[in-house]
Amino acid sequence: MRGGRRLTAQWIGGSIMLLLFALVVGVFGSSRLERNVANCQLDVMAASTPGRTALAEAKQLSACLSERNGWLERWRSRGGTAAIDALPHAPCRYLGVWVALRGASAYAVTLKGDGEFKAEPLAISNRQERYAGSWGVHEGQMVWLPQGHRGAAWPPDINRIRNPRAESFSLEEQDGSISHFFLAKSLYSADCAN
Repeated sequence: MRGGRRLTAQWIGGSIMLLLFALVVGVFGSSRLERNVANCQLDVMAASTPGRTALAEAKQLSACLSERNGWLERWRSRGGTAAIDALPHAPCRYLGVWVALRGASAYAVTLKGDGEFKAEPLAISNRQERYAGSWGVHEGQMVWLPQGHRGAAWPPDINRIRNPRAESFSLEEQDGSISHFFLAKSLYSADCAN
């Protein structure tokens, strides 16, 4: 019996040590990633020119992060950089003017074939803002890069696409809520991806 208790105590002690090591590595990687993002955002803002797209700025930021980050930071930011690298990808089926509903908010969202979007509130509210920037689809997810919010948008807003139909789709937001999109007007573009 004593040998079994000793083995159990060693297993528990080893598990606790492994957990503490993972916590220290995670905190270290997170703080380095945050510092690298802040420094890369400063570099992107310094090089920004009028009329430059949010996607162009995000790609520059992604390249800067790839250069500065170590393996741990690259692993932690892999979803955002993979999505940025895959854009522009604006599928034709999503081009148009959409009415987007989420809670009490309603927006007219225009998704263009060149990968740019514009979102305007349908009702006047103190909390609703206008948005514009770049958009695209990567691996069943809608990627949003708003223009002009703290320089290059990072991390990108990535939402899983749910129930895609010809005239509607839903997005699962990062907080778990659902935004519903209903097609108001189709748009044509030779730039879109099939």
